[in-house]
Amino acid sequence: MYKQYKMLVLIAMLLNVTGLVRSSTVEERLNVMEQKVRIHTLQLAYWEQDYATFRRDITKTLEEIKIQLVDAHTNKSSNNETPREKISNEGKDNQNYEAVMKGFATEKKHNQEVEKRMTNIVESASKQQDALNNRLSTVQEKVEHIHSRMNNFEEETSKQKIFNENLGEKVESIGKVTQEVGPIKNEMSLINIKISDSNKHMISELSKLDSVNNTLHALKVALEDERTQRANGISHIEQHLNNKEVAFSSRLSKSIEDLQAWQTIVFEHVLTNKGNSYSRSTGIFKAPRRGIYVFFTHIMGSSRVNEISLQTNGKNSMYLYPAGAPYGTDANLVVLELDENDEVKVVKHGPWGGKPFYVHHAWSSFSGFMLYSL
Repeated sequence: MYKQYKMLVLIAMLLNVTGLVRSSTVEERLNVMEQKVRIHTLQLAYWEQDYATFRRDITKTLEEIKIQLVDAHTNKSSNNETPREKISNEGKDNQNYEAVMKGFATEKKHNQEVEKRMTNIVESASKQQDALNNRLSTVQEKVEHIHSRMNNFEEETSKQKIFNENLGEKVESIGKVTQEVGPIKNEMSLINIKISDSNKHMISELSKLDSVNNTLHALKVALEDERTQRANGISHIEQHLNNKEVAFSSRLSKSIEDLQAWQTIVFEHVLTNKGNSYSRSTGIFKAPRRGIYVFFTHIMGSSRVNEISLQTNGKNSMYLYPAGAPYGTDANLVVLELDENDEVKVVKHGPWGGKPFYVHHAWSSFSGFMLYSL
C-alpha cells in the first residue's frame, strides 16, 4: 500500500512538472483538473484502506497479547511452587505485566495519534476534493459558456464569410458596371452637349415666342377695344331700335260715374302697346329701361269741377283741371326721365272738386312713348 501511495504522489508531481496545468487551451486545463480530482480520489481511497488495515492489525495484536497474558497467568498458577517461589514469580509476573501494559498504553497512544493524523489527512483530502469539485464545476460552466461563445463566433464567422463572398460578387458586379459606365459617361457628355445646344436654341425660340406673344397681346388689346366699340355701337343701335318699340295709347271703354279720391283711372281700351309696358288691367305704365319718356292725357268730365293728376312712383308729376258746362275738359303733356321699373299712372287728385266725380269714356285717353334711352 505504501508503495502504491508513493506511486500516486510521484504521478501528481510529474503532472505538475510536465506543464499540463499550464496548457494554453481551456479544454486541456479542464482535463488536467479532472486528472487531479481522480488522483486525489484514488489517494483518499488508498488512505482509507491503509487506515482500516492498520486498525485491523492493531486489534489483532492486542488480542494476541491478551491471550498470551491469560495463558501465562494460567500456567504459572498450575505449577507446584513453593510459597516463596510463588511470591517471587508473582512479583516478576507483575513487573512483566506492568511493563507490557505500559508498552500497550504507549502503543495505544501512538495508535490514537496515528489515527488522529490519518483522520486529519482524510478530512483535508476530502476538503481538497470538494474544493477541486467546486473548481471543476466552475471551470465546466466557464467552458460551456466559452463553447457557446465559440459557437456564436463560428456562426458569425460563417455569416461573415457568406457576406464576404456576396460582397466579393457585388464588388465584381460593381467593377463590371464601372467598366460599362465609362462609355455611358461619354454618351451622357455628348447628350449634355446636345441638350446645351438645344437649350440655347430653345432660349432663342422662346425669345422669339415672347416677341410673338407681345405682338399677339397688342393685337388682342386692339381687338378688345374694337369689340368694345362695336358693342357700344350695337348697343346704341339696339337702343335706337328699342326706342321705337316703347309706345302706348289707350282710352276708357265706359264712363266712370263716381271716381274716388286717389283712385287710379284704368284706361282699359288699348289702342297701341309696343313693348307691352302698359297694363290694361291696372292702368300703370312701367318703364322697361332708363330713358326720357313723353306722356299725354286728355280728360272730359261733367259740369262739376274735377282735379286729375299724373303720378310717377306715387308722386304727382302733372295736373289737369277739367271744368265747365255742360262737359268740362282738360289736357296736358309732360316729359319725364325714368329709371327702369319706374311706374306712371293717372289718378283722381284727392277729394277736391264737385261730387260725384265723372269721367267720360269717349274723350278721355292716356298715351306715352320713350323719346330715347339713357
